[in-house]
Parts: sequence; structure tokens; C-alpha cells
Amino acid sequence: MAEKEDSPLTDAVWRRLKTGDAQAVDILMRQHYSDLYQYGLKLSHNRSLTKDCIQDLFVKLWQDREKLSEVSHVKTYLLISLKRNLIKKLVRENRFSGYEDEAEESLGIEFSAEDIFILRQELSEQKEMLVRALNQLPKRQREAIYLKFYEELSSEQIAEILTVKPQSVYNLVYDALKRLKEKLLHTEVLLLIFLSLLSI
Repeated sequence: MAEKEDSPLTDAVWRRLKTGDAQAVDILMRQHYSDLYQYGLKLSHNRSLTKDCIQDLFVKLWQDREKLSEVSHVKTYLLISLKRNLIKKLVRENRFSGYEDEAEESLGIEFSAEDIFILRQELSEQKEMLVRALNQLPKRQREAIYLKFYEELSSEQIAEILTVKPQSVYNLVYDALKRLKEKLLHTEVLLLIFLSLLSI
């Protein structure tokens, strides 16, 4: 799983990109492609669309390198850019009548048993119960949960991606965990997992 903060190496690569170092694009892609692909695929459920949007993202990074500003978190910047690319691509393909809000609403995180395995859940029956409970959460709560516990982003970073205030992120995560506690009340192992996550 990726680290919460950008490393000094990542910051240095970003600066190299801004100065026109073509290798910097390759380095950033190697560093972040997996996280970008997983996030894009979770949102769009479309492998080819996700790959196209990631490619477009890095092409545009190179084309606009001289206009790039300093960023606090390169990973957050890339995740935001990918989500925007997915929305624009869906609109361009006339799937949503030209309305970006409608396109964004169609993007929704879907959890899988593999995701729950990342949280070290071992029992398959309980794992499936957790998957069902997660997928019953509202879309915004699912995305906030994914970004916080799978991408390990801070509330401030998640707020940038979801275009809300950090307090709203806290509320989304808190409400999601509260719902999960209620649904998993009789599943002791899963309840313990999410009780530990409440220290956010």
C-alpha cells in the first residue's frame, strides 16, 4: 500500500518534470500507475477507459510541464486529475448528455473480497458480509472509505479529491463506520476491525 505522504524523491521528480526532464514522467508513472489504475478501475469499472485516462493524464503532464505549479502532494494531484479525466471522457462519449455532474454521479467505488483481504480479514463468510455492508454505503461514503483506508490519504487530501471541506470528509467516514457497526453488530471480528478504525 502506498505511503501517506510524498517522499522527498517524489518531490524531486516533480521538480525535474517541470524543468523538462522526460525521464521524470516515466518515474512518476512507475511510482503511481498501480494506485491510479486501481482507483480509476474502482470508479469506472472499465479497464480500457481507465488505462486511456491514465495515459492521457501523463501525456498532458508532459505537455503542460512548464505551467505546472508546486503541489503539496503529487499523488493527490494525480488522483484528482485522473478522476477529472474519467468524467470528461464519459461526457465526451455522450453517455451523460454533456453534464459533468451526471457523469461524476455514475462513478462509484465498489468493494470486493480482495479489498477486504487487504484489511487482513481472514474468514470468507465474514468477508462477504463486510463486502455487502460496504457496498450498501452511499457512493460518497464508499469513496471516502476507499481513499482513507486503501490509498491512506489524509482528510485534507481526500477533501481535495471530493471537493469538500475536511470536516465533511470526517463526517463521511464517521457515518460510514457507524453504519457498518450497525450492520455488523453480530459479527464480532468485523466489529473489532471497524472499532479500531474509529480512531480517525
